[in-house]
Amino acid sequence: MIAVVAVFCSVKGCSWRSVSSNMQAIEAYLPTLETAIANDAAFANVKVFPTTAHGGTIEIEGQLSRRNFDRLRAIVDSTSPPRPVKWFVEVEDDTRGE
Repeated sequence: MIAVVAVFCSVKGCSWRSVSSNMQAIEAYLPTLETAIANDAAFANVKVFPTTAHGGTIEIEGQLSRRNFDRLRAIVDSTSPPRPVKWFVEVEDDTRGE
């Protein structure tokens, strides 16, 4: 059996070389972000991983309150991600009728 895997680049200037370089940058960056959120129980169910989508992106998924989502965004921004971040986070309303 032969498996064929294809990564389609729809971004101008996207090539295998640029995707590879971008993925290396993401892999080098991820420990910084993981360390920044590791000791906070609010982020225990947050998953962070690299993808080849759009030439290499960082994907973040999970469920958070609005307050914790805002905190996470601030942490991510402060760590200067080398590539775009795609958010797949369900944000729960924590205003409780306010």
